[in-house]
Amino acid sequence: MTFRKLGLALALACVFVCAPAAVRGQDPAADPKGGDEENQGDFDITAKFTALFKGLDEVTGKVTFNAEDVASFIKNWPLMKKAMKSDKKFQEIKENSIQGAFEYLNKDAKFAAWATEQKLDKEVWLRKSLRVMSTWMKAIGVPKMVGEGREQLEGARKMLASAQTQMPEEQFKKQEEQLAKASKQLDEMGKVINEKVPGPSEDEQKLLEKSGAEIEKIGGDHDDEGDEGDKAGEKGDGKGGSGEKGEEPADGGQPK
Repeated sequence: MTFRKLGLALALACVFVCAPAAVRGQDPAADPKGGDEENQGDFDITAKFTALFKGLDEVTGKVTFNAEDVASFIKNWPLMKKAMKSDKKFQEIKENSIQGAFEYLNKDAKFAAWATEQKLDKEVWLRKSLRVMSTWMKAIGVPKMVGEGREQLEGARKMLASAQTQMPEEQFKKQEEQLAKASKQLDEMGKVINEKVPGPSEDEQKLLEKSGAEIEKIGGDHDDEGDEGDKAGEKGDGKGGSGEKGEEPADGGQPK
């Protein structure tokens, strides 16, 4: 198993899509030479996620989303990522605080211009989009990734056990320790997300399940995200979605 797999889970959890560099190395269980054990051992996933999600309820807790909002998120989120890709300050902030990233974008002239071009109410759209992504992550994305991670860890344990007689005892113990650390990180990730991230309502849950595959695709850290967003924009009709001004949303475009 590689820590890139854990990195994907983190990417889904980091609503603005940024897998921390500390988890992009390779798990020694998949690399007998060891990998970057020091960084893997020192990474504090609880502290990272606690800081990342601090204040999230203040950003998303007073809004809900409907089918139009989900469609707007799917259409416009990749375009927003492309528009803000060159903003280094935003790229730094979003890795550490969702609330901080929200506040930065809400005051940023470039983001405001982009939202106007897309006929969006910038604050309403951003709040609702963050709720779509964060509730999907809590209800569907992370549980799925944790389950897959556990399956891969179990497979790695079996492979390690079968190779025990072919490696020095010290090396074998180090591999066991790394697998134990990976398992602990999965537990901590799930615990923090359950405690810190607001969950969806019953109606929102149904919408997340219906559009889960599309949301998951947008949640990945793709190099071609801009191209995907352009295609999504071309297919859109400029109406509907969360906070879009082309046609008044069902909720009047105001936070609930």
